Amino acid sequence: MPSLRIGVLGCADIALRRILPAMAAADGVEIAAVAGRDAARAEAELRAGKHVLTEKPLTTDLERTRDLFALASESNLVLTENVLFVHHPHHETVRQWVADRLIGELRSFQAEFAILRLPGTDIRYDGGLGGGALFDTSVYPVRAALYFLGPELDVVRAMLHSTAGHTVDTAGSALLSRPDGVRRPPDVRPRPRLRLALHAVGECRTHHRRPGFHTPGRPPAAGPVRASLRNADGAAGRRRSSGRRCKGVRAVGGRQGRPDGIDLQQARLVHDIGASAAVRHG
Repeated sequence: MPSLRIGVLGCADIALRRILPAMAAADGVEIAAVAGRDAARAEAELRAGKHVLTEKPLTTDLERTRDLFALASESNLVLTENVLFVHHPHHETVRQWVADRLIGELRSFQAEFAILRLPGTDIRYDGGLGGGALFDTSVYPVRAALYFLGPELDVVRAMLHSTAGHTVDTAGSALLSRPDGVRRPPDVRPRPRLRLALHAVGECRTHHRRPGFHTPGRPPAAGPVRASLRNADGAAGRRRSSGRRCKGVRAVGGRQGRPDGIDLQQARLVHDIGASAAVRHG
């Protein structure tokens, strides 16, 4: 049986720690090439008839991103960014809880992503490589909002903050809303720990999760990731333990010819946050 040959465009340290080892260990997968993220390379691979998994953001230009996704769709190929957390079975459980109205009518959803304060030479401070809080980290809370709330989200207001000595934004927040009034205030900022926190509020219960991101250089915590529901009085309700995390290769492989548009919706929202944000320096 022929192997699935994969070329990876864009490798932060998570590629060395997690993605490439997981791909190399998967049955029938061969890592054929590794290179920096480049929109021209992605286009060339699509025109050569190859699926493309790329570092996020695919590009920092919305029109260029639209053109590449259109090319992939016309060619019946997969073009996707490496946003893996949404493929964890835990999230499907929570999304089902929301759909089944176990927390009542959904009123708001809050997502926050924070990372370790980085050395000044880190590539995430390089605007030419898609660095900064907006392009490098806001995709996580934005993607979580799209996953749980659907595509009909618009930016109400936004704020970006640039720390002295840096040419890119280093923190920010935004308020998004969908037509029925459910709001999502995302937040991205440097923090002492690495985490993604999700908090869904309903009329009678809340769901709160802090998933298993871990500090680089330290092993991940053993055991399953847990989700919980709390009643309006704060009492613990239903709990759910999820299975193991890795679904990366299968998540990409199952989408041939069926682009779902969520990557492009994410790019649109990130663009709109940047275009509408007030910027503070200091």
